[in-house]
Amino acid sequence: MWTEIIVAVSRLAEDAVCGIMDDLGCTGLTVDNPAASRELRDRVQADYWSVDTCDGDIINIRGFWPAGSDGREITAQIVSRCHQLAGFGLQTGDVSVRAGVIIEQDWLRVWRESWQPVPVGDRLLIWPGWKEIPTVGVNEKVIIRIDPDMAFGTGDHPTTRMCLTAVEQMVSPGCEVWDVGCGSGILAIAAALLGAGRVRAVDNDPAALAVARENVRRNDVSQTVEVRRGNLVTGMAGKADLIFANLSADAVIALAGAAGGHLLAGGRLVASGIVAERCREVVQAMVGAGWTILEIEQDSGWTMVVAGRKYAATAG
Repeated sequence: MWTEIIVAVSRLAEDAVCGIMDDLGCTGLTVDNPAASRELRDRVQADYWSVDTCDGDIINIRGFWPAGSDGREITAQIVSRCHQLAGFGLQTGDVSVRAGVIIEQDWLRVWRESWQPVPVGDRLLIWPGWKEIPTVGVNEKVIIRIDPDMAFGTGDHPTTRMCLTAVEQMVSPGCEVWDVGCGSGILAIAAALLGAGRVRAVDNDPAALAVARENVRRNDVSQTVEVRRGNLVTGMAGKADLIFANLSADAVIALAGAAGGHLLAGGRLVASGIVAERCREVVQAMVGAGWTILEIEQDSGWTMVVAGRKYAATAG
């Protein structure tokens, strides 16, 4: 059993409200985003979209809490904190919140029905693995078929979007890419589809590894992507042109000291999963570990840091 809470709110407040729900202990989120649906429907010129999901500027954010959670209290907290957003100049519209209880098998059904394809950058298109790909309108796209199950990485979250855009911009033919904390495997798969010669995807969660392996198989990149269990870069040999680490502030700080020894000359570390409030702390830790900060990008309260080394370090 799960407690489901649905928040109807202006699409302008999507990331802020998702953050509120996450902060209140939400274990899973889905977003019915009409603006994204309209954009993708127009861009791929296909007719598989539900008309209902393409009309209006109000989105439905569905959050799931374990059985026994106090739905009334969580709902009250969401309403209160949504009203506070107006004080920051964020337009939420008329917030509507409703709660209910669903059985576990329905959670997956609801999530799958609500998740729509996600366009990222200029070329990437994240496609639900259980949906048929149309025969027209997507020929110029690099399609990544993903079923994240319970693993992180669908392309909806700002950190994943920023990292996917960086993958699109930085991957060159034949390069070696490491995806540390790979979750669903979405970054590793994108790198392989964009021409990387070798990709290593690492995670310490057995469930995430199983999902990543299945997604690698689903995208037919098993010859390029190696999925392995590990804790950051501990025990890994060799060097990479690009290391992606969409983790958390603490994990990026822990990674900073070891990752430099695994980077080829001219290579880049792309670190994300960093809340904006901790950006300065993470940057200071990276600089202290010998990194040169090349770029800092922020989206909806999340940060991505791109860094390089002044010299090629020796892998330990």
